[in-house]
Amino acid sequence: PYAEPDERWPAPARRRYRELLERADEVVVLERRRPTDRAGTTQALARRDAWLARNVDEAVVVWDGQPGFVERTWTRLADVLGDDVWLLRL
Repeated sequence: PYAEPDERWPAPARRRYRELLERADEVVVLERRRPTDRAGTTQALARRDAWLARNVDEAVVVWDGQPGFVERTWTRLADVLGDDVWLLRL
């Protein structure tokens, strides 16, 4: 959603995220400014989810079952895309 969303993540998660970015054909950054607090992060992720819902036909969401951002993303996408969202639970 914005530059360096992994800034505060644990080191192993950051490394894995960076590996995935390096393998991506394209990376879309929607906002230049990083949020400064949790409310700003939540709002930025909601804008990202809205952008995704407008720009994709299908989605696969990988979720570890913990309440939070991924669950909200899945819910938002499912509201728009219906059965064209697949949920993979870890």
